[in-house]
Amino acid sequence: PEKAFYKNFFSIYIMLVLQNVVTISVNLADNVMLGGYSETALSGVAAVNQIQFVYQQLLMALGDGLVIFCSQYWGKKQIGPVKKIAATAMHTGLAFALILFLAVSLFPHRAVGLFTTDEAIIAEGVKYLAVIRFTYLFFAVTTILLATLRSVEIVKIAFYLSVSTLVINCCINYVLIYGRFGAPQLGVIGAAIGTLAARIIECAVAVWYVLKKEPNLKMRISDYFHTDRILRKDYYKTTLPMLVVQGLWGLNTAMQTAIL
Repeated sequence: PEKAFYKNFFSIYIMLVLQNVVTISVNLADNVMLGGYSETALSGVAAVNQIQFVYQQLLMALGDGLVIFCSQYWGKKQIGPVKKIAATAMHTGLAFALILFLAVSLFPHRAVGLFTTDEAIIAEGVKYLAVIRFTYLFFAVTTILLATLRSVEIVKIAFYLSVSTLVINCCINYVLIYGRFGAPQLGVIGAAIGTLAARIIECAVAVWYVLKKEPNLKMRISDYFHTDRILRKDYYKTTLPMLVVQGLWGLNTAMQTAIL
């Protein structure tokens, strides 16, 4: 039994590590591919992606809190609480997405200006942000859905989905950043379109899998309209310290970029 446990543990662990690496690489791909296009564009996108990094850390904390609670109920084969905790996490993730979307929509210049004083770089960053802000909602939904799947021991789909997202993003980037195959040369906007398209496809596949193919929970859209006050309180009590730690780590990394 102990050997079987460690075998199962490491198979899940390796998949999770690879999936997280690939997920982070989706936005990193914009930085890398813009490096050969324009240093100014690269700097603008890198600044905006600091916002994405902080946001990503907060969503990961929400997902980790979900896994901590839901995996315990899954071990007891109690499906009801898992669905209600997943709904609470989804509501919170969507709230974060809406707040960030509104903030960067109302104050795009100030958002990018947190990381640089160079007006040319800010201008490129604002153009990128105008498109990339629409990814925030899709990324929140995907992150919470994949965390829900992790809590019931389903991890491979997340890895395959992340790899597909990265490939789609890189392909669209190549075409639209540099204007290949007769496409217009869009630079930072092309990079943003590539990431947005990849995130939309990623989210659509995750939603389809959870609602149609997932064999354990059998989630329905209506399940996301039902929460439990006690479970919600316990979830926030556990997740809040994780949000603070992850958020501070994200801010620390972003501020290093701003200082440099």
